[in-house]
Amino acid sequence: MPGLVPLDDAALSTISAQGFDEQQPQFNEANQQDPGLAALGQVLQTSLPLLNFIEGDTLISGVRYKDGVSPVEILVNEGAVRFNLPDYVESIAMDNIRVLGSTGGSFGSLLIQGLSLSGSSITIRTNP
Repeated sequence: MPGLVPLDDAALSTISAQGFDEQQPQFNEANQQDPGLAALGQVLQTSLPLLNFIEGDTLISGVRYKDGVSPVEILVNEGAVRFNLPDYVESIAMDNIRVLGSTGGSFGSLLIQGLSLSGSSITIRTNP
C-alpha cells in the first residue's frame, strides 16, 4: 500500500475537520504590547499544539530585553525581519486552564518561571 496519496473530490467530501486560523486569546494582549512576545507566542503555539485548544487567564511578567536590543529589526540588505525574543521572562502564569470556548470547570493552572531566552531570535526572510 502506498504512503501519502492525493485525495480525489469524492474522498475529500467525506472529511470533516475544524482548525484555528488566528492567534489564541492567551497571547492577544501580549502580542499587542510587544512584538518579541508575539513571536514567542507563535513559537509556543507551533511547538505545543495543545495551546491551540485551551484558554485561560494568562499573565506574563518580568519581561526584559538585553540593553540596546530592539524587539524587531528590519534587515533591509538581507530582505528579512528579525524578531528578537526577550532575554528573560520572570514568569508566565496561566490560571483556570480550560478547553477553548468552554464554560465548564478548569484543569488547573500552569506556572513557568525563570525563562531564559538569551540571544534567541526568529528571522523571516524572503526566498531569493
